[in-house]
Amino acid sequence: MKPWFKYAFLSVSGYVVVIAAIAAIFHWINSVGGIHDIDSANSQFYMWATVVGLVVAFFAGFCFRPVLERMKSEYPIEYPDTPQEDIHCLCREKLLTRYFCILACGSFLAAIAVAIAVGIETYPEIICILSGAGFTFAFLYFQTRTRYRQLYRRKRWL
Repeated sequence: MKPWFKYAFLSVSGYVVVIAAIAAIFHWINSVGGIHDIDSANSQFYMWATVVGLVVAFFAGFCFRPVLERMKSEYPIEYPDTPQEDIHCLCREKLLTRYFCILACGSFLAAIAVAIAVGIETYPEIICILSGAGFTFAFLYFQTRTRYRQLYRRKRWL
């Protein structure tokens, strides 16, 4: 169970660093532009959105290790000719591909939902962050999917 918490805390710490960097960038942009005061960034909506993201990051990190172990145990049943040492790499890439796909879709849907529910003018920063996260996760999805396919083809031909 200790490795599960390790992945969870690594995921949360990465999330906190990214949120802090994004907050600093938006604060700098808004202070240079003189558009925005500091109180609107401290609204309850932004705090709830940050907490929800923190919980999702912790849950995704916590579940990564057990899901990977389950995939590693099921993979030899599905493909019995795959060497044991290659199974970990294949399963890890396959799981990361799924994670990035889910996160990309979730980010895009959340951005659309926020834009429809409260309007783009009310919370432009959160919509920008969610859209940027969606594009980033989509890029990572396509990158890991390509890496998984290349690794899978290489292992199948050996």
